[in-house]
Amino acid sequence: MRDLIVQYDSTKTVRENLENLYKYFEDDFITNTTTLKNQYDIVIDMLSQKKNKPKIFWHVITRDKEIRVRRGRTWQTKKIRKFDENRAKRIRWIKHLILNFDKTNRNIFSFFYRETEGINRGKLRFYIWAKDHDYIVIIEKLNANSSFLVTAFYIDEHYNKKTYQDRYENSGDLTLGFMQWI
Repeated sequence: MRDLIVQYDSTKTVRENLENLYKYFEDDFITNTTTLKNQYDIVIDMLSQKKNKPKIFWHVITRDKEIRVRRGRTWQTKKIRKFDENRAKRIRWIKHLILNFDKTNRNIFSFFYRETEGINRGKLRFYIWAKDHDYIVIIEKLNANSSFLVTAFYIDEHYNKKTYQDRYENSGDLTLGFMQWI
């Protein structure tokens, strides 16, 4: 998978590098169809846009960062999305993992997990985890023949690795998960 890493080109502008990343994303999910398990097309919401690109594109190349901002006499914490090189350079891994999650590979783990918190509580999501590469792709089903990319990211915090290890170990049979997904 290392051969799929997109290197930042220091001879190009930030905008040119972003356009290069977007070309990979566009080719993998917009121009062409990526299909999970030869059954579920990965749909990209083209109506939800930011800076003329789908929001999910920005989501997979950025991460939440908390900053402190002054509001009058007080300071408040605000969440913003910041470019994350570890996410961005792995943009080509998303399609690769979706297409190859079920191949014989001891380093790619896939499992279903029912979300337990927040607005996504109760949703059954499919996780594809390249454990040795600390990268995860999360997909949610839309209908009988399609699903959508929830997110994909590099796991850089040790406690998060344990979270996904625990979810994997408690996930059960993958075939039963797909049966529930249908």
